[in-house]
Amino acid sequence: SNAALVAFGATNTGKTYTLEGGGQDEEGIISIAIESLFERLYKKQKAKAEEQSRRRGGKKRFQAFDFTVQSRYVEVYDEKCVDLYAGGGTQVEVAETAEEGFTVIGAQVRSAPDAAGLLAAYSAGRAEYAAS
Repeated sequence: SNAALVAFGATNTGKTYTLEGGGQDEEGIISIAIESLFERLYKKQKAKAEEQSRRRGGKKRFQAFDFTVQSRYVEVYDEKCVDLYAGGGTQVEVAETAEEGFTVIGAQVRSAPDAAGLLAAYSAGRAEYAAS
């Protein structure tokens, strides 16, 4: 499955604030969505392990985490699409492909095993972009 978080609107209407929050005490949609996604995946993993345990007559066996979470982090501004993971204002292209539907061509992909890892990737991407 795929998902996208998109904020659209005029300058100074709160898009960045809505997506990123207002600091450590105010989470934005990005961090809430990431934490919720991993929480749901872990619950699904636990339910699957419990079901396998019941089928094996109560024998517990840890099932490896079998989900892959990948992300791209881009910003569209002034009709330019910039890869925030790449740094340096690297421009990428939004296109429609037969395999993926609409996708961002050339954008770096980051994978993470948990919410903290993905949130760290987002923070680093935003900081790199702000510095460029």
